[in-house]
Amino acid sequence: MPKIVGFLKNAAWIKVQLDELQQIVNKEGCVVKYPHGKDQSGKMQPPEIKTYIALSKNYVSIINLLLNLVLAERSNEAKLETFANPPVGQVGVKK
Repeated sequence: MPKIVGFLKNAAWIKVQLDELQQIVNKEGCVVKYPHGKDQSGKMQPPEIKTYIALSKNYVSIINLLLNLVLAERSNEAKLETFANPPVGQVGVKK
């Protein structure tokens, strides 16, 4: 259970960071100009975009992990329920 709490806390922290980064990107855009030598400039992806992409991948991984844990727990509960209350006529039958 402590692992799940840690995953939930990390997911919540990442979600807050993603929301803040999204606001910055919405305001400043996905491409920024930068000086490149005298009287020249270029365009690049702002660091907020790179951070957003990295955090979003981590967020998806944590959410998938939590989902798998929930599904495994539900599967275990269903197996326990079937064991505790076998279908009529199925007592002692192995497949």
